[in-house]
Amino acid sequence: MAGFDGGKIREFAQAGLVIPLSSYEWIEDGHMILCHMIVCYFKSHQELLG
Repeated sequence: MAGFDGGKIREFAQAGLVIPLSSYEWIEDGHMILCHMIVCYFKSHQELLG
C-alpha cells in the first residue's frame, strides 16, 4: 500500500494499492480501513486460514 503517486515502491511491487491523495492523514485512514476490511474478511472466513 502506498499514497500520493506510489513513489519508488511502484517500481518494485508485484501488486499494489495506491491511494492517490495528497494528505498523509487521509492516506493513513484509507490504509487503516483496508487493513480492517482484510482482518474482518479472514475472521469471517477462518476456514481459509487452515
